[in-house]
Amino acid sequence: MKVSELIDPATHKWDQNLLHGLFIPHEAELIASIPLCLNKVEDVVVWPFTPSRCYTVKSGSKFLAEEHLRSQQPSSTPNEKGLWKMI
Repeated sequence: MKVSELIDPATHKWDQNLLHGLFIPHEAELIASIPLCLNKVEDVVVWPFTPSRCYTVKSGSKFLAEEHLRSQQPSSTPNEKGLWKMI
């Protein structure tokens, strides 16, 4: 489901009935409290990891390499043997 499906196209306001049908009351109220843009603007897909906001293979590869490194970070303190293997 897209967020746009939770907005009444006629009024450009949150569809309260749909929100309360899909979410628990507290969550429905939180969503309904999010202000909506008065002008209808098309969504634009952007890649947040480049200054131009456009995806490049280089930026995608860099992102994946950094994610891999983060996932390989040792937890608190590695044992001495493991430390020397890393060096």
